[in-house]
Amino acid sequence: MYGRGLWQRRGRAEAGDGRAAALPLSVRSRRDQDASGDRGHADAPGAAVARLQHAATILRAAVTSDLSRDFLDATSALRWVRGVRVWQDPRTREVLSASRAAKLAPQERARLVSRVIDELAYYEGRYGSALLLVGLLDAVAGAGVLTLSGAHVVDIGYASILGPRLMASIGAHVEAVESDSYPHALYELEAGPVRVVKGVTATTGEGSLRLRLGRLGVDWSPDEGWANLIVARNVLKAGYVEQTGGTGVDLGMSAAEFVATLRRSLATGGRVVMYNTFVRGDPSPGGDGRCPFAASVLENAGFVVEALDRPDDEHAGNLHRAMLDASGVSVSSPPPGALVTVLRAREHGSATGVAHAIASQAESDGRAAGGNAGLDGVRRGAGGAR
Repeated sequence: MYGRGLWQRRGRAEAGDGRAAALPLSVRSRRDQDASGDRGHADAPGAAVARLQHAATILRAAVTSDLSRDFLDATSALRWVRGVRVWQDPRTREVLSASRAAKLAPQERARLVSRVIDELAYYEGRYGSALLLVGLLDAVAGAGVLTLSGAHVVDIGYASILGPRLMASIGAHVEAVESDSYPHALYELEAGPVRVVKGVTATTGEGSLRLRLGRLGVDWSPDEGWANLIVARNVLKAGYVEQTGGTGVDLGMSAAEFVATLRRSLATGGRVVMYNTFVRGDPSPGGDGRCPFAASVLENAGFVVEALDRPDDEHAGNLHRAMLDASGVSVSSPPPGALVTVLRAREHGSATGVAHAIASQAESDGRAAGGNAGLDGVRRGAGGAR
């Protein structure tokens, strides 16, 4: 999750993460394995990939675009994973790859705890159901972006390698940014060129994937105008960004500055697509899935707001039911709701746009109840509580 660096222990979903609960993951420490003598706990390599390919086949009937169908078909090229060992410093909670751990001094390395991540955990990440990025991709196609072949894409808070990998497999050049050290350690070998799985929309011979550790606009930014598309799924939610107590997304800057960073990163005509799912009645921060940025802030930064919190409940429900069918799970809980925000970058004077965005954000913050700073009060009525 963008803005967080917490270690997940043996399949426990973290409270307040703003996403669906994680699937059970086989994450075991070396001590557990050595003590039990059981090294066959995880499925054999290829088993989880086969399940993902099966799920992709079921989901294919529920998506609405060739873009999403090509994305799902690209699961045919997923490699098998035999298990990846990562290391954590219990004092700092930073997660390190094996190559980084090997470079530490012996006394530093001695305090690390290691875990082996199996194939299912590798592809699903912390939160599970990474294939449901197709909801966002259907929204991308609905906004007129019909192919990612040759496109420059920034994925904010990717959490799992599956989404960025499959976008690269249909021709995109993906820069995936994540401030959580866990996925960055786990996926360090994934960066590089990616062979395209040809389809209806996937026509180029090669995509590419690069992973960036940190926050967009703080630790890393693309060259100005580099991106054609910026995507964020279940990351940018009102009440979830800049939360106190470390349970939300810390942008590292004001809302206006972040929106200005988005605009600077995009070529004219490029788009930002935010896709947020939620459970109705969820009182937690970000529980209703709304975009955290006021329309005036977006417009003054140089965006045309093509959709702001547009409901996508029926489609999200169809995808949810298809995923349950694929997994063989039968539950009675209601399907999630979903809200879509689509922004198109228009030409503007960047300095003027930033100044207007900051002024609009300040005005919006001033209207928020209690004068709440940051994003918690943006686009929220008096009182601010849910």
